[in-house]
Amino acid sequence: MPVDEIRTLQQEAKRLASTLTGFASIKPSSKTFFDDIRKAANRLPDGRDAGATIDRIREQAAEFLAAETVKRAKAFGTLEAAFVRAARDRGLATREFNSAWRVGPLEVQVQREDSRVRCLYNREPVVPWTAVATEGDLMAAYEKGIALLERSAIPEVELVPLVSRAFDDALRTTTETLRTNGLVPVRDLLRSLRLERIRDELSGSNPGKTLQNHDFPLWAQLYNLDRYRDAVPRIDAEPRVAFQTGSQQEQAQGKSITLNGLSAVHDYHTYTYAIRRR
Repeated sequence: MPVDEIRTLQQEAKRLASTLTGFASIKPSSKTFFDDIRKAANRLPDGRDAGATIDRIREQAAEFLAAETVKRAKAFGTLEAAFVRAARDRGLATREFNSAWRVGPLEVQVQREDSRVRCLYNREPVVPWTAVATEGDLMAAYEKGIALLERSAIPEVELVPLVSRAFDDALRTTTETLRTNGLVPVRDLLRSLRLERIRDELSGSNPGKTLQNHDFPLWAQLYNLDRYRDAVPRIDAEPRVAFQTGSQQEQAQGKSITLNGLSAVHDYHTYTYAIRRR
């Protein structure tokens, strides 16, 4: 359906709405209330005619949306293919999923019919849904996500002891049963990781200072845990913090996290507990 036909439907809708608006806007306190009601009522369309108009507008609008959805999805597919080619030309690993691509460390989810994308790290949103009209827009959303990841990276020399201290802190506060087995729920580890960053910043400083590290979103925590897991085999560190899977019930209860997202060539892994390993 051409856009001109949509404009015609809009005009019909406006005419129908104006008669109802006129009736609804009459003030009972007006001195001409009775005459206003009579005039407005005479202008109201026949119910069957109004219903038929509404049905026609609805049906033709639905036809327009269906056709446009197909057209937009096809046009987006061209942008999507160009983006993937450009990513591969940069040497980035790519993997295709249903309505998503993993490109390097990010997952790029797409809504083809709405021409929108968002970027995630380990399934956690980094860049929210963003409208794209060109390949450049899509690449810009991806590069924004990469820039956010890079800015959130804690230097390895600080990261390794930070995770170790966070584990010790979480272990002290966990249940006796888990503590006996040396296990820490990963969600508790993340909370302690955030607290340890704040402690580091406040150490030796004015306790009233404005914090720089108070903003530590979940995707940034997961990114740094993956960087920690990547770093510890390469450095001489104390017994490392490793991760264990939990039961399906624990995962269904939201007690787990997703890791292993540094490269698209690797599958995501789901973990529920942290433990020290030599």
